[in-house]
Amino acid sequence: MIPDEGIDALGPMRRYTVRVEVETRGGRTVQGTAADRPGSPEFPLSDEQLTAKFLDLAAPVVGGVAAGRIVELVAELEGLADTAQLTELLRRPS
Repeated sequence: MIPDEGIDALGPMRRYTVRVEVETRGGRTVQGTAADRPGSPEFPLSDEQLTAKFLDLAAPVVGGVAAGRIVELVAELEGLADTAQLTELLRRPS
């Protein structure tokens, strides 16, 4: 991996830009650049992808059942009379 000053010069909104160059065993060089990552404004995640990402990251911290319940409560957020259950689930266990 080699830092690229040209990419650094793009600024903080493009700090995830990557340029890859691979030389095959046959001596051929293949190059590619990606300026946007999944989850960026230009390449947003679907609701299903965002939920899966949340579950993957939250389950090891709060547990799978609690993470699933958080997803359910957030989906119903506008209709909740009280957010106490949600805020309790969001607290990291000690």
